[in-house]
Amino acid sequence: PCAQRAGVEVELYDPRRPGEMLASAGERFEGRCVLIVGHSNTVPDLVRRLGGEAPAGDLADDEYDNVFIVTLLGDGRGITHRLHG
Repeated sequence: PCAQRAGVEVELYDPRRPGEMLASAGERFEGRCVLIVGHSNTVPDLVRRLGGEAPAGDLADDEYDNVFIVTLLGDGRGITHRLHG
C-alpha cells in the first residue's frame, strides 16, 4: 500500500544479504527517503547497519507497531527515532 500510494515499485531483497541491498540503496537513493521493511529478526540488524541504535536482539514476533527512522549523517553514523504504538 505504501508503494502504491507513492507510485513506486516494490523491490525485494535477500534478507540473508542485507549489505548488498543497503549498498545499492545508498548509491541509488542518496538524499532521499527510503522505506525498508523487514521482519522481527531482520529489522534490528538493518538499523545497526545504517548506523542507528536498535534494540538488542530480535523484536517480538507479535510486535507490529515499531517504526525506526534512521537519518544518515554521512560519516557512518545515524540518528535513530523509534516510533512505537
